[in-house]
Parts: sequence; C-alpha cells; structure tokens
Amino acid sequence: MFEIEPLALAPTLVTGCSGCLLGGYLAHELARAIVSDGFAEPLCLAAIGAGYAGDIESAKNAADVIVIDGCHKACARKMLEKKVGPLVHVFVLTDKEIQQGADVAQEHGDGFMNLKRDIKIQFAQNRMRMRSMCSCGCVRT
Repeated sequence: MFEIEPLALAPTLVTGCSGCLLGGYLAHELARAIVSDGFAEPLCLAAIGAGYAGDIESAKNAADVIVIDGCHKACARKMLEKKVGPLVHVFVLTDKEIQQGADVAQEHGDGFMNLKRDIKIQFAQNRMRMRSMCSCGCVRT
C-alpha cells in the first residue's frame, strides 16, 4: 500500500531594510508585524548579505519574497537581487508618502496599520497578476 506524503508548500518570506532613519525603522517593524500576523515567514536580510547559503537557498525556493525598503535607495531589494535574482513584491515606503508623525511610527497606530494593510493588498494584487500570466507573457482568462 502506498503512503502519500503531504505536499510541502513553499513559504512566503518577508524582509525589511533596517536603515537608520524613520523609513528603515518602519520597514523593519512592518516586516515583523506581517510575520506576527502569520501572513509570511521572516527572512534575515543580514544573513543574505553575509552570503549564508542556507538563507539564500530559502529565499530562492520561497513561493514569494516580500521586500519592504524604507527609502528610494532600495538597499534591501538590491542586496536580495544580487544573491537571489529578480524580485516582484518590492514596496518602498517613501513611495507611499510617509508622514513623519508619531502615528505612523507607533506599531498600532492607524498610519502603521494602514501601511501594513496596503502592503498586503498590493502583494495579493501582484500575485494575482503573476498567476494570470503564462510563461510566454500572454494573459490567461
């Protein structure tokens, strides 16, 4: 008799930059909050930058990688692209016109919660677009 093992689904990973300004702080905290919500598993950006093969392989094998950069320098995206390849789900907080207010910096403030919600929604929209495209570039209906 055959015993069928369950299919192991590749996880969705998330990482945020850890820059020294408000955007870097928020990117890191948003990534942590997304992990806390159970939406994704954490990806250690420092381990990727240090070249740890296991972490790089995990990122390459992930179903999706969500990258949250704090500013236009896009350090997290650039580091991951060098080690992992092209990325689809990249969010730059300065593109979202962050107000330097206490509400955004507070983890449970409305501004923070809105940013987290927006990232999740845009991730889902990107994923739907990816799933509807054939490898040749045509769109499935």
